[in-house]
Amino acid sequence: MDEISIEILGNSPTNTTHATIEGDLQEYSATIEIENFKFEITKRLFIEHLEPLIDMSGYIKAENKIFKILKIKSFSDYMELWLYKIREVN
Repeated sequence: MDEISIEILGNSPTNTTHATIEGDLQEYSATIEIENFKFEITKRLFIEHLEPLIDMSGYIKAENKIFKILKIKSFSDYMELWLYKIREVN
């Protein structure tokens, strides 16, 4: 696993960072349908613990990109997040 720094932004992509954690960001390809909309998932993030600051209304920043969290799979000792890229940032 190649861990990188992930910034948790809370419920808005323009928030300041609530916390910084380490995670493994991987390329991924899937489509999620929410109501009448289709979203292309391009990344998934693995976190080696259960992070209470992360929920379905949340956004994260990684690799100079803002992502919306569209799916969370929680296991006993880690989380998997499916991410939809919102935009690039500098």
